[in-house]
Amino acid sequence: FKTMAGSINYDIPYTCAIVTFVIHSSIIFSGEFVWDDRAAILGNPDVLGHRGIGQLFSNDFWGQQMSSSDSHKSFRPLAVLSFLISRIVYGINA
Repeated sequence: FKTMAGSINYDIPYTCAIVTFVIHSSIIFSGEFVWDDRAAILGNPDVLGHRGIGQLFSNDFWGQQMSSSDSHKSFRPLAVLSFLISRIVYGINA
């Protein structure tokens, strides 16, 4: 991305970033669940309130017991707690 004079031309990377943002923002800002949201939010018993709040501190991000062989061992209790609070305050489709 260097010009003939040796200086760096940022036009191409900036243009690529803007085009990528515009393409993805049409999905993101439409309010639809995307990629793994369905499993992480709609399919997570901790987010849906099917378990006690203390349970989310012993489960992985996907709602599986950390000790389970099916667990991805991705421990993110604050993220899951924020999903739970959002569901309680705004509803599941907010």
